[in-house]
Amino acid sequence: MRKSKNNNQNDRPRDFDAMRALAQDVAGEVYRNNDGSPFIIPGHGVKVTRVEMVLRSWAQSTDFKKQLAFIEFAFGKVPIQTQIAGPNGKDLTPSPALDLSGLSDSALDELMKIIDGTEN
Repeated sequence: MRKSKNNNQNDRPRDFDAMRALAQDVAGEVYRNNDGSPFIIPGHGVKVTRVEMVLRSWAQSTDFKKQLAFIEFAFGKVPIQTQIAGPNGKDLTPSPALDLSGLSDSALDELMKIIDGTEN
């Protein structure tokens, strides 16, 4: 590639929109065989684009991520349901605060030893 006069090395796209436009141009190009002739799917008689070859590759792949990407492009994102629940699917309810006012000083000291890990 020729070097640009505007310090944009190798004429790379300057921002995301320019990169997207370039990617779309490349995706729309006709896919070519090794000999340079346009690739045509037998029985279809239509020239295949690069993006179509990528999609066909994903559809036939044994890689789950590629299969999922193909399905999501074709039919939309697979919904992910997030459910937060308590034990046995019940609603989460905050636990009431512990009332320690009825404990004696010695009982509180024992409780603190348990919490601190210093209990015998």
